[in-house]
Amino acid sequence: MGTDRLRKGFAVKEAGQALLEVVVSVLLLGIALVPLVALYPPLLSAQEAERDAQVLGLLAVGKLEELAQVLRGGGTLPPAGAETCSTPPGCRLEWRVYDVGPDPTVWLRHVEVIACVDRNSSASCEPGETPVRYDTRVTSHQ
Repeated sequence: MGTDRLRKGFAVKEAGQALLEVVVSVLLLGIALVPLVALYPPLLSAQEAERDAQVLGLLAVGKLEELAQVLRGGGTLPPAGAETCSTPPGCRLEWRVYDVGPDPTVWLRHVEVIACVDRNSSASCEPGETPVRYDTRVTSHQ
């Protein structure tokens, strides 16, 4: 095993770790790490869902600004519309534009944009698909 040596009057046994001790310590570490590894997939899916929500929010805001700019410039828009986008897969943008109240010189319009990932390919954003919604009101001169 090891060699005995005297150190300050005491016998000290110097020996390395036995193979059994190493195996047991690795086994205990493995048992402790298995529950942590089980947490990894749900954390990844939550991170992916959050990333999709951020991307959808950016797309919705971009579309909202595009529609508002057309209205501010005196252009006209259809009362509703929809389009698909490439990222994330199945991405869909829907919008509605309606008058809030006419004034002889200024019209106030409400613009609503909804972005979602159309997982069931129904060609519409449904409540179960976690839609991201942005609204604004735009004045336009007629």
